[in-house]
Amino acid sequence: MLSLTLVFAQVVSATPAVQPPRIDGRLDEQLWQGEPIISELRQRAPQEGAPATDDTKVWVSYDRDHLYIAFEVIQASPVRAYYLEPDFSRGDDTIAVLIDPWKDRRNGFLFEINANGARKDVLTTDNGSSRNSAWNGVWWAETQRNLKGWTAELRIPFATLNFPLAEVHSWGFNVQRRISKGRQEAVWQGWQRRFDFADPAVAGTLEGLRSIRSGQRVQLRPYAMGGFSKVTEDGVVEQIALKGVGLDVDALISPPVKLSVTINPDFAQVEADQAQLNLSHHSLYLPEKRLFFIEGKDFFSFGTSSSNQPFYSRRIGLDEEDEPQAILGGIRLLGRAGKTRIGLLSAQVSEEAWSLDKTHNASVIRVKQNLFKQSSIGGLGTVLTQGSDVQGVAGLDLRLRSTQFLGKNTIEAEAAGAVGWSNDEGQKGETWRLGLDWPNKNWDAGLMWERISADYEPALGFTALTGVDRLRLDTHYTHHYKNLKHPLRNIQFSPFTGYIELDEETAAWSHYRVDVVPIEGVSRGGRWAKLNLFAKGFVLDEPWEILEGYTAAVGEYQDVGIQAMFANGWQRQLGLYTYIEEAQYFGGRRTSGRLWVQWKASPNFRVSSSNGLYWMRNDDSSALGRDHNLRLRSSLNRAWHGSLLGQWNSASENTLVNLRLRYIPRPGADAYLVLNQAWDKSWTPIGTSIQAKLVWQYGL
Repeated sequence: MLSLTLVFAQVVSATPAVQPPRIDGRLDEQLWQGEPIISELRQRAPQEGAPATDDTKVWVSYDRDHLYIAFEVIQASPVRAYYLEPDFSRGDDTIAVLIDPWKDRRNGFLFEINANGARKDVLTTDNGSSRNSAWNGVWWAETQRNLKGWTAELRIPFATLNFPLAEVHSWGFNVQRRISKGRQEAVWQGWQRRFDFADPAVAGTLEGLRSIRSGQRVQLRPYAMGGFSKVTEDGVVEQIALKGVGLDVDALISPPVKLSVTINPDFAQVEADQAQLNLSHHSLYLPEKRLFFIEGKDFFSFGTSSSNQPFYSRRIGLDEEDEPQAILGGIRLLGRAGKTRIGLLSAQVSEEAWSLDKTHNASVIRVKQNLFKQSSIGGLGTVLTQGSDVQGVAGLDLRLRSTQFLGKNTIEAEAAGAVGWSNDEGQKGETWRLGLDWPNKNWDAGLMWERISADYEPALGFTALTGVDRLRLDTHYTHHYKNLKHPLRNIQFSPFTGYIELDEETAAWSHYRVDVVPIEGVSRGGRWAKLNLFAKGFVLDEPWEILEGYTAAVGEYQDVGIQAMFANGWQRQLGLYTYIEEAQYFGGRRTSGRLWVQWKASPNFRVSSSNGLYWMRNDDSSALGRDHNLRLRSSLNRAWHGSLLGQWNSASENTLVNLRLRYIPRPGADAYLVLNQAWDKSWTPIGTSIQAKLVWQYGL
């Protein structure tokens, strides 16, 4: 039996490239004919610590401006690769590298490709707990299929990475391979299940990088766009010509410090948000998709919960009624010195493009200091200036982490506090959080307390609910079956997962939910099923119209329910996820369910559909809530892509269609054609927009 204490060499060296290789996926250059620096990967799943079933060979080389990585992937089973577009989803056969240029064992760059050569890149921070998959670096990759499997070559410009000044570099480095058949994941270092590949703390070391440079000091990305918008409101048609030019500039002040400037940014190419039917008392959190605010997004996150963030970049560019405004320009500074990281973001917003009348400024600053091996302490401040009115938030957070607690266990502790303020009113509320997590192989548990005062209103933040103390406890146990002939890969249960929200002033409960999972399991083929029993309670101080035709009266409600879920696996050509729920609901009953289906017809075409139904009824009334969306994606090759999203829900009864066509002539350049169309419930057009946009990158 393999000893789980087995450790092999963690240090490898890159080879200088006399002549840069041609990136075509063919390993026919002399550079790749020597012995690979990595040839042994071990499984994280399904057999922890066992050698990978198929061989993987890795070579690493470099010149002054680029890092080159080559893979030879041996595969006995048929190769699976259903994606051609960037930032593809799960399920394909892939290889990936993690690079930690600062070797701080906390943050890094993750580059992944599938057997089609489709690229995916992620910024990973806080030991993989935060991942920014919307970040897009400039790099190249090509693959080739053969009778034994496939081969790949990557070229990553050093200008894409951020690293300290030094003559000789030693970086954190790791390699991962995913094989769809058998859902196997194998890595070079950190193969214990309690670790994550995106965690640089368990990466190996890449040495031998000498006399490298960051390359282009300045990158310019000008854009031009044009189109028109037509809006119909109360029978009045307003047609507006859309046109604009702008510029993004990235300047490397020094390798550790990067300054970014945007002038008149436009986000026409951003995919439309998915319309959601909100049936909760809490505000909905929508992810950031605008490119300028994506890089560094996770660095500006804070140690409070995801539903309570003092800085939420989507607030920039919205007025008090959440109506969009023009962003005239912005600056972003990301840098580090030794163990200290600093980030600054500032944007000037106006009611109209190119207008300096009635502007306001939104700014945030973030500082983090590394502590010990894997811990940090930081501060954050936000300021919103509107004329003489100035509002902001100031806070501190602490994160302590160890992967060697009581031997070989991982433990994490967090503490955070922030106060709001105004130049007119002084302090405006506060929020505090304490958290303790135990994310280990079998038991995964977490304990959290958070307070959000009633008067806490971060002008540039997001809070789902205020005036509460929230207590949360999560427990989860997983048993892994080592015998590959067993039909189940693992079985799980959760004896208790729940939270309670207490009124800040009276300490009386206002909302709680408790979930017990008696059984949850994953088969060898990737099918997943879960049974969930829950109890929840609400105290309503005023009537709540949940849906038109169904209103919950003032009172105290305590309901119980059952939920069953099933999924057949992301790696399959036909994917399916569904759940059905039956529960008491505010003095009546609610039956709800969702069906999500995806068919990967080929690498050139995919279709998916998600449909939800919520049937509420009591003795006096009933209502039916529904939401539907249909998404079509097509790729002619890795350069030409298209997507069509159609959606409708019963709350607005409007039908929305978003069509995006994208052409990627080379990394760093994009062309878009975007069409948005909206109809009301009588199928009368209420909004139309068509925009074309071209973005091109130049290096100086």
